[in-house]
Amino acid sequence: KNTSENISKNSNWAVHFYSGAKLALKKVENTGVHVNVTVVDCKNSDDEFKKLMQREDIAKSDLIIGPYSSNQSKLMIDFIKNKEITLVSPYTTSSNPTKDNPNYIQANPSINRHFECLSKHISENSDINKVYFITQNTESAKNRSKNFKNVFRNFIKSDKSANINEIIVPDNFLTSSEFKLDSLIIDNEPVSFVIPSWDEKYIKDILRKIESDRNGKQVFVYGMPQWQFIDEIKTYLNNLNVRISSNVLLNTGSSDVDKFRNLYFEEYAKMPDLEAFNGYDVTSYFIDQLLKKGNFFQKDCSPGKQLVTKFDIRPVVNNINTNVVDYYENFGLQILQFKWPGFQIIE
Repeated sequence: KNTSENISKNSNWAVHFYSGAKLALKKVENTGVHVNVTVVDCKNSDDEFKKLMQREDIAKSDLIIGPYSSNQSKLMIDFIKNKEITLVSPYTTSSNPTKDNPNYIQANPSINRHFECLSKHISENSDINKVYFITQNTESAKNRSKNFKNVFRNFIKSDKSANINEIIVPDNFLTSSEFKLDSLIIDNEPVSFVIPSWDEKYIKDILRKIESDRNGKQVFVYGMPQWQFIDEIKTYLNNLNVRISSNVLLNTGSSDVDKFRNLYFEEYAKMPDLEAFNGYDVTSYFIDQLLKKGNFFQKDCSPGKQLVTKFDIRPVVNNINTNVVDYYENFGLQILQFKWPGFQIIE
């Protein structure tokens, strides 16, 4: 049992992830199936990690889950290429992390998958002339909005060359008398604001500005998956009809979630955080696919929902001329809308 209260912040996620994974493995054992599992600690060292990759048991693995750090993930992605090993990365969210490497599965959808999911929903439910990208005045934010708009354009059915509205938010927008959104918001003509950011202070301030300027009129706000876990913005989410894309929904009213919490507490004398659910879901889902379909199961993965995570593993092909699978990725995204006291799936 984990009794330490002073473990480093960087290690805390690993403790919870592993604790959840152990409960998933125990569930498998209770079915009578024997799975040979090895847990390795790279000690947060790239040199130590390289030594681990030289081990015979690692080279003979059917399935590897991890690691966490992006640098070590890159090393492992290269290591399993052209081997009979499937690698599942539970945290990496890279766009195009590898090429011609169908052994690799990215369990966490990349930002482009989120852009696609949101673009589809926005294009089907909004007037394009009433869609405004609200962009923070930084180069990274401008580039992100540019990429989002490029994806969004692919979902516009009428005129793909149509202008997409964008507003660059000045740094002093809360005190500026010139920055106003009220003229965009008209009765009976719902406006959609798209905010591709996870800067917590900025998000809180811009939502506060929209709430102030809408004057009680209806608006819809589309945000990013990280918003689900920012408590400071909850006061704005309901009134602004906030929608996000996510493959994770922690439904506290679920009986299965409640059972897991009780089981986790009985085992570890602590309540699970989201990483514990993630460890349980990733381990449970991918071992189940391995047992049912054997090696290279990713070519025929069954979509499914675990405790909090939705999985829909599909091939990513970047060169349609060669039709070569570059890697596999989780496309299991859903649109969530905030309805007090939390996010719910839009049916």
